[in-house]
Amino acid sequence: MTVMNRQRRIAWIHNGDAGGSKRFAYEMVRHLAARGYLIDEYIVRGRVSNEHYLSLRPFVRASVEVTIRRTDVSWLRPYLVSSLAALALTLRSRRHIDPTLTRLAQTINSKDYDYVHIDQYPFCLAIEILPRLTQPAVLYSHEPSISRYAGFSGGDETAEVRPMVSGLYPSICARLQRISSRLLDRQDIDRTRLARLILVNSHYSREIFFQRYGAHAKVCYYGVDCATFEPRPVPIEPIILSAGRIVRAKQHHLVIEAVASIKRPHRPHMVIATPECDEHLADSEYRDELARSAKNLDVDLRIRYRPGEHELSQLYRQALALVFVPIMEPFGLVALEAMACGTPVIGVKEAGIREFIIDGVTGMLIDREVPQIAAAIRTLQHHARLRSEMGRQGAEVVRAHWTWERAADRYEQMGRRALDI
Repeated sequence: MTVMNRQRRIAWIHNGDAGGSKRFAYEMVRHLAARGYLIDEYIVRGRVSNEHYLSLRPFVRASVEVTIRRTDVSWLRPYLVSSLAALALTLRSRRHIDPTLTRLAQTINSKDYDYVHIDQYPFCLAIEILPRLTQPAVLYSHEPSISRYAGFSGGDETAEVRPMVSGLYPSICARLQRISSRLLDRQDIDRTRLARLILVNSHYSREIFFQRYGAHAKVCYYGVDCATFEPRPVPIEPIILSAGRIVRAKQHHLVIEAVASIKRPHRPHMVIATPECDEHLADSEYRDELARSAKNLDVDLRIRYRPGEHELSQLYRQALALVFVPIMEPFGLVALEAMACGTPVIGVKEAGIREFIIDGVTGMLIDREVPQIAAAIRTLQHHARLRSEMGRQGAEVVRAHWTWERAADRYEQMGRRALDI
């Protein structure tokens, strides 16, 4: 732990959403506050968010919220109309965004902060404030692989991974969206380069960030609360756990198909743990699709919405394995939490997850193919000793290298060097 000569003051800007970015904000603010930092929280909301999920208020001096509304026009038909309307609304909304964030920047600039921390996440408008700040800024890009405007026609952040519809008319609509997205992304690139220090959560994200923005970032990994997520002696149940938001990019449907391919009576149950609320899902159609698929394939599927830390850690411990096969996930915090609980992870061998799973030692890395997922599940079903050893070694690796205390050390050291404070 670093000892400071005087209390540092930070303005911490985030979008109040769930997921790994909110967990990072919560844990980092909690640890920095314990080290004597004085932190004020500024929440820039661009959509409905989980207001009470991991609230930062117990650790900050003040909490300020601003909301920037967006209009969903994805229901408009034909699609060319919705594409044009979405672009017009996005550009028109800047007349509201600009004065709102200008006022927020004036408030921040009037305070004696050492620096401003900004959590950048898809569909988060916080980086719009960068040109208006007078203090140095630290930008943490949590998911640089997704355009902030990729799904501007309706807020569908999985648009990039859905198959294109063939035909001239749909291709014109898609081209219009891509052109509009690139124009808006160009503004993001210019704003991003104004940050004094840019952080990302994995070396994979660092490479993607450079390809996207042409700027160098430093890796400041996430961590795990090992006091909450730790191995405990509980009976292992025939459950396969999939975790993450209910969006197509998480590929929960592949896990359902893999479980369905295991013949009864050996077929396990399946649980999806999501930080989202049932009423505010990003993609309710995908949730319904998952339910239909499970029913048709005779898979016992349960969805746990917004489980607390205690419930989530229990789910990890009870599960035979966590199967984590999203598309190009920048990091994969849920996989690290499962490892901390002594649960093996079956993960896709791509993107950020490769940086902390040792194949065959702390988990299993596979291709994103149903037969390989099913084969890995069967291996853990039939080899209890292998499962136990993978779980033990995974928990030891997390305790040694992946705590939030170590993450806070890295963050603090990088900030001191870059900001000269």
